Amino acid sequence: MELTANKPVICPIIVGRMDELAALHAIVQEVEVGQSHFLLLSGEAGIGKSRMVAAIETEASTRGFLVLQGNCFQRDLTSPYAPLLDLLRLYIANQPPEVREAELQPFAQELLPVLPDLVTPDPTLTMLPTSGPEQEKRRLFVALTTILTKLAAGHPLMLVIEDIHWCDESSLEFLQYFMRHSTSMPWLVLLTYRSDEVHPALTNWLAQQDRDRRAQEFHLESISRSGVDAMLAAIFVLNASTHSELLNTLYPLTEGNPFFVEEVLTSLRANGGIFYAEGSWRSKELVSLRIPRSVQAAVQQRSERLSDTAKELLTLAAVAGRRFDVDLLLHITGQTEAEFLLLLKELIATQLVVEESGEHFAFRHALTRHAIYEQILKRERKSLHRTLAETIEQVYHATLDAHIEDLVYHYIRAEEWQKAQVYAQRAGEKAQALYAPRAAAQHFTNALEAARKLNMPPPANLYLERGRAFEMLGELERARTDYERASVEASNAEDSFMEWKSLMALGFLWAGRDYSQAGEWFRQAEMKAAALSDPVLQAHSLNRLANWYVNTGRTAEGIQTHQEALTIFEIQKDQQGMAETLDLLSMANGLHGDAVSAVDYLGQAINLFRSQDNSLSLVYALTSRAVWAGPACVETTFSALGTPSECLRDATEALQLALKIESLSAQAYANIMTAWWLAGFGDFGNSLVHAQEAMQIAHEIEHQQWMAASYCVLGRIFTLMLDPNQAIKNLETGLSLASQLGSAWWMGNIRTFLALAYLLKREYLKARSVLETAIPAVTHPRNLAERRILWAWGEVSFAKGDYQEALSIAENLLVSPPGTNRMQPIPWLLKMKGEALAAMAQLDEAVQTLEEAKDGALRRQERPLLWRIDHSLGRVYHRLKDKERAERAFAAARNVIIELAASIHDPTSRELFSQEALKVLPREKPIPQLRILAERYGGLTEREREVAALIAQGKSNREIADTLVVSLRTVDTHVSTILSKLGVPSRSRIAVWAVGVGLVKNGA
Repeated sequence: MELTANKPVICPIIVGRMDELAALHAIVQEVEVGQSHFLLLSGEAGIGKSRMVAAIETEASTRGFLVLQGNCFQRDLTSPYAPLLDLLRLYIANQPPEVREAELQPFAQELLPVLPDLVTPDPTLTMLPTSGPEQEKRRLFVALTTILTKLAAGHPLMLVIEDIHWCDESSLEFLQYFMRHSTSMPWLVLLTYRSDEVHPALTNWLAQQDRDRRAQEFHLESISRSGVDAMLAAIFVLNASTHSELLNTLYPLTEGNPFFVEEVLTSLRANGGIFYAEGSWRSKELVSLRIPRSVQAAVQQRSERLSDTAKELLTLAAVAGRRFDVDLLLHITGQTEAEFLLLLKELIATQLVVEESGEHFAFRHALTRHAIYEQILKRERKSLHRTLAETIEQVYHATLDAHIEDLVYHYIRAEEWQKAQVYAQRAGEKAQALYAPRAAAQHFTNALEAARKLNMPPPANLYLERGRAFEMLGELERARTDYERASVEASNAEDSFMEWKSLMALGFLWAGRDYSQAGEWFRQAEMKAAALSDPVLQAHSLNRLANWYVNTGRTAEGIQTHQEALTIFEIQKDQQGMAETLDLLSMANGLHGDAVSAVDYLGQAINLFRSQDNSLSLVYALTSRAVWAGPACVETTFSALGTPSECLRDATEALQLALKIESLSAQAYANIMTAWWLAGFGDFGNSLVHAQEAMQIAHEIEHQQWMAASYCVLGRIFTLMLDPNQAIKNLETGLSLASQLGSAWWMGNIRTFLALAYLLKREYLKARSVLETAIPAVTHPRNLAERRILWAWGEVSFAKGDYQEALSIAENLLVSPPGTNRMQPIPWLLKMKGEALAAMAQLDEAVQTLEEAKDGALRRQERPLLWRIDHSLGRVYHRLKDKERAERAFAAARNVIIELAASIHDPTSRELFSQEALKVLPREKPIPQLRILAERYGGLTEREREVAALIAQGKSNREIADTLVVSLRTVDTHVSTILSKLGVPSRSRIAVWAVGVGLVKNGA
């Protein structure tokens, strides 16, 4: 966009006020149908009150309102009725003379004193004698109210008065009268005022409104950082880095005040602060910004009222910063506390400063402080900054870390570079430890700049730490540049340890973008660690190589290498190394196909991360436990049988922590995996929300692995929702990214669900082609991704009528999962086996297998699979001519489909899923009302359901008899009947069924 210097910068849209605008629009609609409303709109100067008023006036005008607006000005505090007369003049002046005459003449005597230029007395009428002032005021109030009421008779009336903090008391009194005497008319009174400039009369008037409860107030706060970001995007287009740079400058300076944002941008444009260079728009640093004249004038007007001593204190406070410490300034000025407090009261009275606490005061606004600061001579500023820094060191020497950021600020501006470099590095390390990467990056940049000023070789560790901060922020290219520079500087300084750390950091960074590159950096790091003969470094290097093995599909090698690293850390008693290795072992076992071991390792890692207060690692570990504990990743292997509430607990904590530490990469991962496990339990709508949030973040930070993962999880969700077109679109995009990345894990997963999506469309050749590019159908699987691909091969074989091959694949996968829990059913594989047996007319064996599959699906609470098993069971029972069980199975399938559909937020997607799922079931026959409850619970009576619930709670028949106060024989009969009605062989299957249908909570 072309920027010209002769026009003010105005944001073309209102940002950050959607809730308030929606509420105000609703009020306009209520007035339109005959209600009356009295509104107050408050906030500091420049917060956007007038912009909101204009938007509501436009809305009201389009709905046929008569809109009258008056404005208060500072001089109006002593001008009776100024805003009311202002709005009447504007209205009447635009009316034809005959209309003006007809409307005003009846009130000539009352209006003549206040509108002598518009009211002409009738010479034929005898003027009434004047009465006392109160009676005259009363008659004027009646006249004005009557006029306004007449105006509202034909259409709704909107009466706006802006800036009533400058309103005279007479006008306020009339407004109070008007609101009390015209409540039955369709009018909207909207008054605005600055909440930081309320005079005593207005304070009393507002208190009266609170007591009367007639007014509804909307208080506008500053807009958020994202709101300022939206303003920038709406005003002009900048390249990404300049946009970010300008946002980082504008937001802290303007604190989200929209007018100040526009004023600073106008000033920047006028004086070249925003300029075009090297093919893009750029902005100067904060120190070179000029304060807008409008702000300078307001500050100068207020500071002129101060005594000379108070002005000196104001200058010192401006150098100290937006927020200043009373004890520090007392120490520098040498004044008594009583003298100092009197000066502070002067500053408060001028609305320049506010009290935050007994120890701290602050400038009311950052621009106020900056305007004062800019008026100080540069040499004087440097001297004052040095004085403040040295005083901080002296006064707070025992708690210096609490003031480290202030020391950096003052020593940089005092140009004391040696101390600035030392304190900036300490401040960066402190911010890094507190998971504040943006602050850390800025402090390390300051330390590097100070080193440059001192003509020092740039320390490699500063580049390394700043690179880590950039990586955490998702600025991966800047992180790569810093890591490479750190490696070069470490090599120049012959610092092998720092060089190893830089190589490891580069490997980590590339692991999110290109596995071949990552492997090369990790190999270099391992060689460097071997040359150093340091066992701990060797163990860390082994971990990274092992993780690289895992992500490229060599999971068995990865697990073995992680175990070598763990042994070293245990010998060294390195708790941090043990925690990291346990976390990596969990991932390796999970991707190998042993989810139970993965969850066990994660439990150990999480405990260690908590004890070490390692928030970033805790995010990844908690997220991973949520996904490995649920059914989402284990279609072809054993499950850790985590419940939705357990997964939700871990995922919620992880997401909150990721937001707290400002790690976009961690936020993306947490959202991806939350979407994954939610889909496994059948919460499709919320799963999509998290997947889309992950996608947005992954694209924002250009994290290729998380982009591929986001497309994969979206494709899986749409496949489960029976929407193959959306699934294929996402999965094909994800496959391209995963192939570029070289991730065997994501390529395998994506190919699995892509083949299943093509099966939904009956495009069998395409499904087969997708799988052929991965592994042959007769492969012995090495990891979970390959087990998934073989499962998809089985589904393709079944769809094409090769039932024997589908059966063979299912049976081979059923006998080969990693782990030791051999008694646990694997429902997806059992479903495929049962369907193959049914297709081969082995019906009794098919029923047994499908019932076992249903048992497994109930235990895992895997609803997207459950309805499919019930459908298959219904078909087999139908072929066996067991009509009752067939109907029961089909009814169960319908109920689950309805529940799953209800979880989908989008109506179109919800309808598509319902139609596609229900059309494979026979048309539902009407069920007699008396059978509905029985069908829901498998035909069990109320007493039999009680017995089933108690069995699920682990009670013996004797304990059940005691609980229900019946004989043991009666309980034995109930149990036998339940086994028969449900068609299950054991009490344990009754317990699983009772949990699945909700008779008892899991684990109760």
